[in-house]
Amino acid sequence: FVPQLFDVDAGRVVNLNRALEKGAEVKAVRDRIRDIVLSRGAAEDGLVMGK
Repeated sequence: FVPQLFDVDAGRVVNLNRALEKGAEVKAVRDRIRDIVLSRGAAEDGLVMGK
């Protein structure tokens, strides 16, 4: 999965990993999404976070 969010002001979806690479301060949001997605057993089934 690729953690994303919708930027209402820009009217577009943001890839949080790419935004982090460009210096955006979205690490906490990205980590929260990752933790929630993987907390439901998906990691044990092979789901990984992509870029």
